[in-house]
Amino acid sequence: MIDVSEHSIDQHRRIAHPNTHSRWSELAPSVQPLVTKSIPARAESFPAALCTIAGEIGSDAADEYVRPTNDDLEDVLEPVVTAVTLLEGYVTLRLAVLYGDGKTTADTSNTSDRDAMLLASDYLHAGSYAAVAETPVSDQRRLELYRVSIGGSSDLSHRFLGATDSAGAPNEDGDTVDALEARASLAETAGVIGATAVGTPTETRTALRRYSHAMMSALARHSAATAADVDPQTRAARVLFGTTQRGNVYDGAETNGSPAVEDALEAAREALGTLVDSGGIDATSPAFTRLERATHLPFHRD
Repeated sequence: MIDVSEHSIDQHRRIAHPNTHSRWSELAPSVQPLVTKSIPARAESFPAALCTIAGEIGSDAADEYVRPTNDDLEDVLEPVVTAVTLLEGYVTLRLAVLYGDGKTTADTSNTSDRDAMLLASDYLHAGSYAAVAETPVSDQRRLELYRVSIGGSSDLSHRFLGATDSAGAPNEDGDTVDALEARASLAETAGVIGATAVGTPTETRTALRRYSHAMMSALARHSAATAADVDPQTRAARVLFGTTQRGNVYDGAETNGSPAVEDALEAAREALGTLVDSGGIDATSPAFTRLERATHLPFHRD
């Protein structure tokens, strides 16, 4: 098991470091900036953090004959984390087409802008599958990764369709229920694909899926206004990556969330209980501690 606690996170930071995609330069001028700007910095991407930590903690639960060695773990996770960040860019652009990004909205008369956004999102979606193909695992496991990706893409498509047809009013962040669920579906896919890449057993994957969905549901509903003016998703990503300051830890302070947020957090904590019960998971490990801490720190009163 890689030690990725606050005292030893060098390898973890390498996984969190964004890739340089030179192939973006081959895109049309109207599409290239949309692609590059929509891909998040890994170190601040909650889905990327979920994928990474799911792979790390899931490898402990995997059979020793199928899980990657500590030396190989980074190589296995690198392509799937790339796939997740590209998928996150895809989701960002699709939601921007539906709800607007401050410049382009679903009601805009500038059809060329919307077409460029759709083309860029399609490119990112295809790139996500291409990244999965580069994962250094057996053919059987790569097929499993494709199945997870296809399932996630299908769920996202249904969410986008629901958002298109929805007559519901958006919340204060401009999202409808379907948009919130699209973000949760992205997180769910991120957690499962990271766990699948390392051969995690089904029961453990299911617990990580539930945790990922519940956490993003809570974060997407939580106000981004904090004393440090840091987006809750970014804050949660830093917790999972272990890059928060040593003193910046949950100390029992009161949380500041709506009933919907509290319900989602409770579901995440229940998923952690199931994760331990599934076997092979050390509840005292640094990785598990960060999973638990993420259910508190981004939500407590500063």
